[in-house]
Amino acid sequence: MEDISYFANALAIQRGSRVLRIGMVLLKKPNKTELEEHAAKSFKISIISTLIVVGIIITIIGITIAYTFTSSFGQYSARRAGTVEGTKVRYVQNTLKYVSLEELGINASSVKQGDEIRLYFDAQDKLIGAEPTANNDSKISRLFIVLGGATAILIIFPLLMRVTYGKPWHQWYKSVIKY
Repeated sequence: MEDISYFANALAIQRGSRVLRIGMVLLKKPNKTELEEHAAKSFKISIISTLIVVGIIITIIGITIAYTFTSSFGQYSARRAGTVEGTKVRYVQNTLKYVSLEELGINASSVKQGDEIRLYFDAQDKLIGAEPTANNDSKISRLFIVLGGATAILIIFPLLMRVTYGKPWHQWYKSVIKY
């Protein structure tokens, strides 16, 4: 079964590189017919727009990933989990310790009993900040929304390209290469 999968992937890669090779040959061809001229222009625009769209999507995904996994407290040397108990947060730092929500700058009405709070410490083991884990959950859900949007764009973009500015290239390619 793996051999069939490998063979299918090799064919798909070969077909993709064949499309690019044929397009490049068409661009360099002297004395093009009017149809070939339109197809070459369409191919060039299609390649450039594809590179731009993919570049933008990669940049947006990179920024989103960097934002998702960075703390708003800058450089910290330790992170510990605490649990809300009343108006205090219980955590372990060699021994069991408590700190009030007020000291952490967290509104008591924004958290419930038993919620997890992330506590950030500097190199001297001093508390430098805290945030409810719900904040991080919303960052992760935003990441999935961005990834879903990027996937949708990558699926829809080639389809739209074939029926708009990429149509002359696609029609010419289909007339030259029989599937």
